[in-house]
Amino acid sequence: MDVSKCFQMTLDGQAILNVKVQPAAKEEGIIGYNEWNGELKIAVKAIAEGGKANKALIH
Repeated sequence: MDVSKCFQMTLDGQAILNVKVQPAAKEEGIIGYNEWNGELKIAVKAIAEGGKANKALIH
């Protein structure tokens, strides 16, 4: 699996990672990769309410 499409570099050298978060999962971790749109699919236990799932991803 070539996941290089999910990474992008900005002009100032910062990295952008394209992800799709699956909230309210039983277990956390990388669960897949969509080659068509270049998204890494990541499961988190937090619910999708008030940004909790997004915060769980970056902490």
